[in-house]
Amino acid sequence: MECFVQKFKRTLSPKERVKRYYIVLTAFNDIHLSSQQLELLVFIVEKKLLTTETRREFAALHNTTTGTVDNLVSRLKKLGMLEDTSEGLAINPYAMPPIDRTIQLQIELNGETIHKGSDGLPYFPDSRGDQVATAAVQQSGYVGV
Repeated sequence: MECFVQKFKRTLSPKERVKRYYIVLTAFNDIHLSSQQLELLVFIVEKKLLTTETRREFAALHNTTTGTVDNLVSRLKKLGMLEDTSEGLAINPYAMPPIDRTIQLQIELNGETIHKGSDGLPYFPDSRGDQVATAAVQQSGYVGV
């Protein structure tokens, strides 16, 4: 079987690397994020957790309300990109980019099915719940499904 290989190399700030990672990951998984949702993901990666205090900080930085932040969180949780922890909200480990080292993404396109929720939207597996999707990701080494 022939394989098409295409390489790109860019030097980016850590924040921009995380942002580009999510742009590629969500595009590949046919997940459409608003610019605010993308900014919130990058912010949570940077802060490690989304707590009441960091929600207010994000709202102030982006000139919005905590209610709007809650709506953004709701959508990201529905997609499986955020998980509840005892300390606050965190990025799902399967959707967490390695922020302290080079990111290399290998994308294989084949005829396998994309996992979708009851609403028809693709999702990331929940590291605590969706054992079938989680096992498939762990075995294949893919981030996202």
